[in-house]
Amino acid sequence: DPAPGQAAWLPGARGLRDALSVKGPELPQRLRHDIHTTMEGMSPEATTFPPGAHRKVIIAGTGRCGTTFLQQVAQHIDLSNSRNEYPIHVYGVSEWNRWPGPVIKSPYFTVYGAAHASLFRCVSGVILPIRDSAVKVCTRRNQRPPLKPHMLGLEMSEEEFQDYVVGRFLRNALAAGVPVLTLSFPNFLRDPRDRTRIRDFLQTHIDWQTAPASGNELLLLDSAWDAIYEDREH
Repeated sequence: DPAPGQAAWLPGARGLRDALSVKGPELPQRLRHDIHTTMEGMSPEATTFPPGAHRKVIIAGTGRCGTTFLQQVAQHIDLSNSRNEYPIHVYGVSEWNRWPGPVIKSPYFTVYGAAHASLFRCVSGVILPIRDSAVKVCTRRNQRPPLKPHMLGLEMSEEEFQDYVVGRFLRNALAAGVPVLTLSFPNFLRDPRDRTRIRDFLQTHIDWQTAPASGNELLLLDSAWDAIYEDREH
């Protein structure tokens, strides 16, 4: 297991070592410049926390990599108060306390966090599922597709997008001293060791002093996980 502030490199985290290198991912220089400009050009109000913003654990990722599953488990045990992802693409972090739960899921926070290192000051920990590039994304009816580069006006493949955004996100998180737990999707859904790592991570990094929870909720994680996974398979 990683020490606090270090990422765990798991199978499927393809390209992240390159993305965290000094040179960045192996993309054409013009393309890297376009991505950087697009991400840094996001609205400034989205980077301003409200007074008294509480520290939260973020379920991040570029989408369709198990983030919804993790959010459903958190909601089932009353650690997340929103049925949907935290709408950072609507409010930014200006409405950070709109939902008082200590766990928030938002693929969009991954993009914002990759662009603005200051956003990690109210983050107590990050759970980051990463989709293996060899895994075909299957979008079910009524479910969103992954966060795609064209949504940000970027001309690049989804694999390049994931490597670049997740790499910058990790670099900013680790530079801010924020603990990061990386998971390989879809492997973590079936691996009891990853389930234990998630429970221990939440126990350690949720700010229980400000969270409207006691910590006993984590005793229900296994039963919630099994119920949601079984429903997912059907």
